Amino acid sequence: MPATTHMRLKANQRDLVIDVLSASTTKREAKSYLKRFEPTPDELGTNQNQQAIPQLSGNEINLGTLFASGNPNANPSVKSSSDLVALDVYHVAIVVIRAPHALSDGVLHGVTRTLSQLSQLGMHCIVVPDQIDILSPGEKRPSPHRISKDQPRGSQSGQSYQNRAAVNWRGLLAEADRIVDSLESHIDQRARRIEWLFQADDHSSNIPHILRGRVSPRVERLHLLEQCFQSGTIPVVVPSVVTLDSKFYPFSTKEAVCTLSRALAGTADLDPDKSVEAQIHQRSQKNQRICSVDRIIILDSVGSIPAEKSFGMAHVFVNLEQEYDQIVEELDEIHHVNPRKANTESHLLQGAAREHIKNLSLVRRALKFLPRSSSALITSPEAVARYEHNSTLSMTSNVETRPQRNILIHNILADKPIRSSSLPVSRLADHSKESTTQASTHSATFLKHGMPVTIIPDPKIHPWIAPQPNVQVLSLSDPRLDLGRLVHLIEDSFGRPLDQKHYFTRIASSLAGIIIAGAYEGGAILTWEKPPSAAEGDSSRLVPYLDKFAVLQRSQGAGGVADVVFSAMVRQCFPHGVCWRSRSNNPVNKWYFERASGTSRLVPEGDAASSQNWTMFWTTENVVGQRFRDYEEVCRSIGSSWADGKARLD
Repeated sequence: MPATTHMRLKANQRDLVIDVLSASTTKREAKSYLKRFEPTPDELGTNQNQQAIPQLSGNEINLGTLFASGNPNANPSVKSSSDLVALDVYHVAIVVIRAPHALSDGVLHGVTRTLSQLSQLGMHCIVVPDQIDILSPGEKRPSPHRISKDQPRGSQSGQSYQNRAAVNWRGLLAEADRIVDSLESHIDQRARRIEWLFQADDHSSNIPHILRGRVSPRVERLHLLEQCFQSGTIPVVVPSVVTLDSKFYPFSTKEAVCTLSRALAGTADLDPDKSVEAQIHQRSQKNQRICSVDRIIILDSVGSIPAEKSFGMAHVFVNLEQEYDQIVEELDEIHHVNPRKANTESHLLQGAAREHIKNLSLVRRALKFLPRSSSALITSPEAVARYEHNSTLSMTSNVETRPQRNILIHNILADKPIRSSSLPVSRLADHSKESTTQASTHSATFLKHGMPVTIIPDPKIHPWIAPQPNVQVLSLSDPRLDLGRLVHLIEDSFGRPLDQKHYFTRIASSLAGIIIAGAYEGGAILTWEKPPSAAEGDSSRLVPYLDKFAVLQRSQGAGGVADVVFSAMVRQCFPHGVCWRSRSNNPVNKWYFERASGTSRLVPEGDAASSQNWTMFWTTENVVGQRFRDYEEVCRSIGSSWADGKARLD
């Protein structure tokens, strides 16, 4: 191997290892990622003790002992891309590159370098270059009844589509080849252009419908992708459809991605009238799939999804089940700005809004027929390339500094955004100004199909304000509540039995509201607490208190359940502030410290055995004087709610 090539290989390996170390926030997250590649007993066969020995090629990094214990006989939990051949399920990320023709060679090189690194980490990427719009500026698409299947092929409109489709087809092939060349410029990385995947049960006479995605294609020749996975080759799939008369035409990228993801996941023929999740689980139990489509990645120069009134900030995390309609409505308002008031800047905003809506729609539809564990990421190719550019500069300088985390590698390893969505907006803004020479930490939006969030009572209808004397806001017998599932959530989260009679008797008259995420996967119980020194009936001194904050153990640290519940609490239910307490040695306190406006250590009073060490947290601004004393009184006075009577971490 030439010396220069060897140096580049070592530099790439070094960068990847450092990226892994910096991208993974915690040891648990790294182990969680590697655990996905552990074979099940069925995959191992009858010998459950069989070990898969990684066979590493020149550009693969063995991460087996990077996060392992010191025991030399410990089970190596690593899998490189070559190990995945032994398993029946490949972990896949479908990567859409919008307008690749507009990317410079340098930007494209940065993107493909990161995709090559993802391949080394066991994530098989399928690249789908986006097609160029074949319509002229301002041209309206013909109505379906004007260009029908029976329309003569020589008609003016049909011929116009046909001519421009041919131009678009040639452009797509050229850009696909350019991406392949860029991928193969990286050491030991192979790539292949594929344009034979999609088959339409129609003839080329129906071109407009094919181009607009009105003809639903099917995926043929999946074995081509499997061959790529087995050989470590990154396929570049051209979104083109083959008609019955053997002609190729480009068609909707959205249709291509959604069709491909469903075919790979084995969900192409699911019954939409039945539970999608249940059908997916049933098929996964029977191993009726060849791939796990873990991620949909969209690289678009418009970047992440903007947040309303955020002064340039963006959505860090989007729970599609809860937020999709609201975000689209906000973007649609920008899209339909009054033409009489429009200027150059507003026209640019309109174009970006249309692109954001298109990206959201693609992600939502693609994730609909994928397991709930699948997720999506929307960022810009410039953000990825900017990281690559800085990394290259750092290699040639004498300053041992690293640029920010690689957005894509962090997302693949941690399956969550770089910054938590439940952080205070002020702290998100501070982080976004870390450096003007680096990609913003908010240059990516992480999306999941997510879960519905139920807030009782609905703060949009009944704002959570301090109740008047003898007025009960919420009853535990409310038909919207399932107390059995709520108790299970609390006991599973804390790992201890709840003294149900004592607890529900205590909070019955002080309930402010309850937040439930999904099917009781997470939740919060909030109350209005009266400080012991306050007079009866003095509602001005009632304290908004977070009594229980719970997430099922299987959902802790993943899926954003805690962020969803906490965000709903501080932004919808108690936007003016809430307080809570936690034992001072609780490891979760780091998470609380990051989200609180203030904290105070409650020193034990009197008998230390009966007065536990607590730390008090609050999100309220300017907690001083009587307000601070009221918070402290409440946090000291709340009694234990556990049946085992033991002092454990809350």
